[in-house]
Amino acid sequence: MKKTLVIAMLTLCLALTACTSASSGDSELIGKIDALQSSVDTLQTTLEEMQESSAESSAPADQETSSAPAESEPEQPAGTPADYQQMINRLSQEITDTTIPEDRTQKTESFFSLKDRLDELNDEVNLYKSSIERRFLEGDLEDSSYRTQVSQINDILDEIYSVRNTLETRFGLDG
Repeated sequence: MKKTLVIAMLTLCLALTACTSASSGDSELIGKIDALQSSVDTLQTTLEEMQESSAESSAPADQETSSAPAESEPEQPAGTPADYQQMINRLSQEITDTTIPEDRTQKTESFFSLKDRLDELNDEVNLYKSSIERRFLEGDLEDSSYRTQVSQINDILDEIYSVRNTLETRFGLDG
């Protein structure tokens, strides 16, 4: 009986020791969690301060930007749908007439030179489309005129994509 009592007492002591170490481990864990929460709170406060200072510093710029359209008209694209159509036609013909160099480096340079010009035209046509949409939303453009011009612009954009595909096919490159 004494043996079982001693074994039971030892087991109880081991269990209590394990619980005590677990609770000290828990307190360490709780301390680490508290430190992490403090760090998160500090970072959150810093982020909020940065956002506030960013908003304050950009507020004057926003006010200047919002007053600028009243003083002058926003930048307009230089072309018209007919101009863009002529540009894409010329560029398409140039791509068709271009002799593809044998040298890989020259071939790549030639390809990207033509592709960059296509991309610039694409960007300008998209700018024109945005200006048409802005004018329509501002009430400066009739619905029928808006629809006609957007349709023309979409056709030109489709043609640009088609010419880009032709370029990629001819050169055997994908840009």
